[in-house]
Amino acid sequence: MTSNQHLYGPRLYFRKPEVSDALRYVTWLNDPRIRSTLSFTRPISLFREEQYLKTLSDDPLSLVLAVCTRKEQRHIGGAGLHKIDIFNQRAEVGLFIGEPSLWNQGYGREIMHLLLGYCFNQLDLNRACLNVYPFNPGAIALYEGLGFQKEGTYRDALFRKGQYHDVLEYSMLQREYRERLPNYPDWVQELAR
Repeated sequence: MTSNQHLYGPRLYFRKPEVSDALRYVTWLNDPRIRSTLSFTRPISLFREEQYLKTLSDDPLSLVLAVCTRKEQRHIGGAGLHKIDIFNQRAEVGLFIGEPSLWNQGYGREIMHLLLGYCFNQLDLNRACLNVYPFNPGAIALYEGLGFQKEGTYRDALFRKGQYHDVLEYSMLQREYRERLPNYPDWVQELAR
């Protein structure tokens, strides 16, 4: 995806994050409800986030995206592909919705459809994987409902709030995506703006 392109779904679109998004990201990522579901634990500063957003395009192994609503043009979260490995045709996928008032409205499902469509159709990857924590049952239900397969458990691999937690590994292969979600590529469009 080049800097002038966006990825569109029925209600959402992805765009490149901008430095002007930094304050929103800091607010969201420092919210304990959101941060507890992500892989990092330390609060982030506005300066650190601005520096990160300035250097995003320097990382060839990641594609970090801002998630916005189409109707209101409102930035509501983030998504991305990480550890992109073209040789082995795999990437890690991830998402978060920064506005709690928008949770449980199907946005996570649409975000994941857009990510998977990009992984399997535009990049022609074979495998998309992710990690999720057992204390995030909504995310687990989303991933399993889409057809992700649980591959394993990293026992006591996460320490949060004085306790160890397991980390669950899930994946989806391109052939599983094509069997289970055959109609979604019809609305996943990459358009120049």
